[in-house]
Amino acid sequence: MRLFSLFVVALIAVSCGQSNSSESIALNTEPEPNTQYSMKIEGMTCQSGCKKLIEKKMAQHPGVTAFDIDFDSETAIVKFDETMTDTTSLRLAVGDINEGAYGAKGIAESYKKTN
Repeated sequence: MRLFSLFVVALIAVSCGQSNSSESIALNTEPEPNTQYSMKIEGMTCQSGCKKLIEKKMAQHPGVTAFDIDFDSETAIVKFDETMTDTTSLRLAVGDINEGAYGAKGIAESYKKTN
C-alpha cells in the first residue's frame, strides 16, 4: 500500500510540472502590439450600430490587438502588430465595412511605435 501511495504522489508531481510548462508556452504565443495609430472615422451616425460594427470588424483584422473609437471626436485608436498589417491596410479595411459606408483618414503625427 505504501508503494502505491508513493507512485500516486510521483504521478501527480510529474503531471503538474508538465501542465505548467504548456500553459506558459501558450501565454507566450500571444502577439504583442508594437504600434499605435489614430485615424478619423467618417460616416458614423450612431454609437450602438456604426461604432460597434466598426470596432467589431476591425478587432478581427489580422494583427489588430485593440480598436477603440471615440464617437464624439470621430477618432479611433488602433493598436497593432506592424509585422502583420500596416496603416494603409487598416484605413482600407474600415472603408470595406458595410459596403463602403465608412471612411478613414490617417493622422500621420499620431503614428508611433509603443515599444
